[in-house]
Amino acid sequence: QEDISNITKVMFDVFVNMQKITESELIGLWGELLIIDLAKDKTKIIKAWHEKNTDNFDFHYADELLEIKTTTTNDRIHNFTFKQLNIKHRDFYLASVRLQYSRSGLSLEDLFQKILVKVSDFDLKKKLEINYYSIIGSFSKEILDNYKFDYLFAKENIKFFNLDSIPRLKENPMNGVENIKFTSDLNGVKSLEDFTKTE
Repeated sequence: QEDISNITKVMFDVFVNMQKITESELIGLWGELLIIDLAKDKTKIIKAWHEKNTDNFDFHYADELLEIKTTTTNDRIHNFTFKQLNIKHRDFYLASVRLQYSRSGLSLEDLFQKILVKVSDFDLKKKLEINYYSIIGSFSKEILDNYKFDYLFAKENIKFFNLDSIPRLKENPMNGVENIKFTSDLNGVKSLEDFTKTE
């Protein structure tokens, strides 16, 4: 009975999310799947993957936080919330991924299946499937096929940054000020040369 209750709740969350997903979130999902696919430690990265698309961070494992930002432009300009970049512990990293549309590239479904065949653990597979399908919602295959990106280009155009290097607001707002959002320009900002958090 407890299993049935849990499955029912999961399915309810999936159908609720179907009405809330935007195109930018689909592009963001492609970037998250890329990071999972490139990670050497699939168990760690999948366990760290957020279960709700509204969570503040994409990956949270112990004291490590990893946020993925994707862009289809030539500039690394990303959107953040004040809360995301003003956290107490400093073990926060950002992966900035540039994507390039390609008719011969990988779709979201292609990338998802590419990861799925590499995972044998039942619970990890289940988490992958629930996360993936709750995000893509009711988008048809025809629509999802519009989001095909060059895999090698994306792989070669990932840059990692630590918290201190990201331009951001630091001053705490006055009481009553909520939901602060801003864009951060990372063009010209020094990235991390040797980054192993996805391993």
